[in-house]
Amino acid sequence: MTRTKSMFARHGIPETLITDNGPQFSCREMEHFAKEYCFEHVTSSPRYPQSNGEVERAVRTVKDLLKKASDPYRALLAYRTTALANGYSPAQLLMGRRLRTTLPMLPEALQPCVPDLRQVRHVERERRLRQTEPFNARHRTRNLDKLLPGHSVWITDAKAQGTVTSVHQTPRSYVISGPHGTIRRNRSHLMPIPMSETQTELQLT
Repeated sequence: MTRTKSMFARHGIPETLITDNGPQFSCREMEHFAKEYCFEHVTSSPRYPQSNGEVERAVRTVKDLLKKASDPYRALLAYRTTALANGYSPAQLLMGRRLRTTLPMLPEALQPCVPDLRQVRHVERERRLRQTEPFNARHRTRNLDKLLPGHSVWITDAKAQGTVTSVHQTPRSYVISGPHGTIRRNRSHLMPIPMSETQTELQLT
């Protein structure tokens, strides 16, 4: 937690921290840390990296960058000062100013200028909506039926049968009771097992 505390001391404590389900994050120490520093800790769906796709893609980009760079620090500087699709660089979004690089730049361009975050969020939302339809068509995605507590399911990655205990707070995620205890899985890992008429009536009542 020391490195996380160091980042919090530099940039402030976030309201929500989203991580994967690594052992360093899914432990009692992390739970105590979140309570002590007053932030909400949310984890992505286990064994489903797409649920945290934005971070996964950013990590992949930086890894590829560092592999090709002779000077990793200049490579990171270039990445942090390159404008994104919304028109602002990561440095501008984080610190409200451009960073000086080896490229010639007018002094006026280095003056602090906080981006209009409402406009940035609007642009990002519109861009994602435009990308959603062709992505879904290309990958033939479809909305899966919601599951209810008590529904029997087949857990594809665990190759075992389980029962839905509750709907998790994260999107398309469920808490399942199975032969290996209580686990959390994304809806894509769960195949509903058809219920008999008697089971359906008991569930509805």
